[in-house]
Amino acid sequence: PVNNLKRPYSENLNEEQLVIKKPKRGESPIESAQSTINNSSNVNRPSLNNTNEQSQNWISTLVSTCYNKLFTVDPFITTQGKIKWELGEYEGSIRDGKPEGKGKYTAFTGATHEGDYVNGKLHGYGEIKFSQYKVINTLRSHDNKFQNITDLFTFTYYKGEFSQGQFHGKGKWDQRPRSGTLYKGQFQNGSKHGIGKETSQAGSTYKGVWEKNKVIVIRKATFLDGTVYKGSFLDKDLHGPGKRLMPNNSSFKGYFQAGKLNGFGKEVSSLGLIIYQGSYQKDRRHGQGTFRFNTGDVFDGLFDHGSMVAGTMKYQNGIVYIGKFEDARPNGPGKLIQNGSIYEGQFINGLIYGPGTQTDQTGKLIYKGDYIFGARHGQGLRFFDNGDVYTGQFQAHEMTGQGKITFQNGFYCIGTFLNGKLHGNGTDHAPNGKIIYDGEHKLGKCHGQGKYYLDNGDIIKGNFKTEK
Repeated sequence: PVNNLKRPYSENLNEEQLVIKKPKRGESPIESAQSTINNSSNVNRPSLNNTNEQSQNWISTLVSTCYNKLFTVDPFITTQGKIKWELGEYEGSIRDGKPEGKGKYTAFTGATHEGDYVNGKLHGYGEIKFSQYKVINTLRSHDNKFQNITDLFTFTYYKGEFSQGQFHGKGKWDQRPRSGTLYKGQFQNGSKHGIGKETSQAGSTYKGVWEKNKVIVIRKATFLDGTVYKGSFLDKDLHGPGKRLMPNNSSFKGYFQAGKLNGFGKEVSSLGLIIYQGSYQKDRRHGQGTFRFNTGDVFDGLFDHGSMVAGTMKYQNGIVYIGKFEDARPNGPGKLIQNGSIYEGQFINGLIYGPGTQTDQTGKLIYKGDYIFGARHGQGLRFFDNGDVYTGQFQAHEMTGQGKITFQNGFYCIGTFLNGKLHGNGTDHAPNGKIIYDGEHKLGKCHGQGKYYLDNGDIIKGNFKTEK
């Protein structure tokens, strides 16, 4: 309002007392104002012919104040007033026809800009709000209109420091209704630049260093599920040495690429125990590594995209397996060490299956033959510590079926066996191959109908008892 102006003359002038019309064609605003003032009887004014500088300043102030009621100007004195444009209005401190000092601009779209102004631009501390979340291209800067703060109003709320009409210094930029981010930190020339923190609408946060709106160093990132990233970042992804802390307090530490572990790393449980240590590829165990199961079992070997493929498994019960794996179980060729014995052969689902051998720790052969689901089954050879040897059929790990057992003294038996003993029809032989007995047996002894061959050539036929 004109009443707020500090003038050298006319103490009682107000807008209701004096209205200056638009200048006629060929007439300047000053001439139009002079004409109005000369025709006004209620204005205390200096002479228009006075060349005194104060008089001319007052005329300029008066013309600027009343002309179309667009703006209020004091050429020399900072004052309070309003400036109106076709897109909105400014209210606050004014100097030389421009916002200067503290003020507020309100656009007809509902946007508000409030803060410190220097030479018509936000400079210092300020606040910007929008009622509609869209780009407002109509507020681009040009002559006689409000100076825009940035090239495009893509934000919805800003509160902080300005310099030359741009975000500069510390501030808060809230874009969540539009792009889903809230940034608090440092700005430079209208861009996020320096140390800051960004929070997405989903609740994820990034703390680090920005350069021209792009994060270049993130010291810490927190996600909605509670996962926390610490280390080196590239485009908001862990890149380089870093650590990922999971919601259950377990963690991954190592070298990251594009947010995923690549290269050497380790996984630590919530209790601080190392679960895995070795090579990674795209967050999966890949290459050489050591994995510890919660049962106490430990695998050391080769991984392929998260799966154990070959290596050594040390079970908590003392069993050791060396060989191929599938689905974390021995599968394929391998070797199993248990209770002093070494089993070698093909394994399926953790059990030896098919042709295989069993030796003791000295390498002495104990069994050679077929296995089914970890048990001797089928044809095989069994070597005993006392020198006895059985060759024949096995069932459920026992010598059962047709076979031959040769004793260390050279005598041998051929026939049907049950649980390692001749049971049923069979023959007993001397080392030279001579038949000693031919007939029925029971649990390794002659029993039932049979023939007994004496050294003198006599043959005894009859029914034999087990005690004979």
